[in-house]
Amino acid sequence: MPLDQNNTPKSTPPARRPHLGWLYIIFFGTFVWLWLFNRQPAIPEISWNEFEQELLVKGQVDRLDVVNNQRVEVYLKMPVEEASEEEDTKSLFESQQQATGPQYFFNIGSVEVFHAQLEKVMETAAIEPVNVTYSTRENWGWEIFSWLLPLALIILFWLFLIRRMSSRMSGDSSMMKFGQTKARVLEQGEQSQVTFKDVAGLEEAKEEIFELVNFLKAPDKY
Repeated sequence: MPLDQNNTPKSTPPARRPHLGWLYIIFFGTFVWLWLFNRQPAIPEISWNEFEQELLVKGQVDRLDVVNNQRVEVYLKMPVEEASEEEDTKSLFESQQQATGPQYFFNIGSVEVFHAQLEKVMETAAIEPVNVTYSTRENWGWEIFSWLLPLALIILFWLFLIRRMSSRMSGDSSMMKFGQTKARVLEQGEQSQVTFKDVAGLEEAKEEIFELVNFLKAPDKY
């Protein structure tokens, strides 16, 4: 019975590498969420001179809020006599935001210097004292992001190691195939295609290898 066997080893499929697309989507979604979570309404920025000459001296300032000892938010007095038709048509949310939210802000370098300048202007201009409050605001969104960033880097490094190990394992499996025989059983009546030219020189190569080994063992003989 003729045999049709092939001893050539089957190629193993490459190791499946982890897909990182979902991780990029999570990072992008987290960044967008943090941006929306920490977004604040746009407030015009003014300088100290503009605040002093246009608002404080004219008695338009209702109160000041010093945020994190770096930023001063200006709340203006609401006019009492105006009740125009345009204001009546505004939504409840817009009117409440205009009444409670700050209208301007400016940055300060030192709380002591700001307080001294404010008292000096109020004393010189003989205006009513302005109520000053101090508040601290924590940026929870960016604190969460700063906590998640090292964890994300560790996960990325771990996935990178897995990909490198899987690529090395696939390379090792191909290296293990080296030296495996490709001989196959011939069918009855089939002639081998290997000629004398294909195997000529093997004995000479074998002798050269033995000479090389002897030279390494005893180089003084040569």
